[in-house]
Amino acid sequence: MMNCQQPSGQVERASRFPIQVAMRYRESGSKTWYLGRTINISRTGVFFRAESDILAGTKLEMNISLPVGLGGSRGMSVVCFGPLVRKDISAGASALAARIQNYKLAPDPDATALFTPSKSD
Repeated sequence: MMNCQQPSGQVERASRFPIQVAMRYRESGSKTWYLGRTINISRTGVFFRAESDILAGTKLEMNISLPVGLGGSRGMSVVCFGPLVRKDISAGASALAARIQNYKLAPDPDATALFTPSKSD
């Protein structure tokens, strides 16, 4: 019989999907958006190529454009918030990993105006 329990202290990692789509990101509260492109997405986070470097731990607002096939009959965006948890500069270009703590689906391009993070974030 196999033991399916995780070793003590380890958390099961969410399944990642290699979805590569355009996105925008910024520090929460900032007016300046930067462009990026997702590398992969899971239910708990997003790994993406970044136009501008951000400090680890910074709270981000992200707007990820979904293709028509994923977003239904019209283009949709996932508007999400969470901290930057990892930076990877090994490939020469900056790649960032952010945790998704809150999210909402919204029609493009008005997605950013439809969701504001709660005060407890």
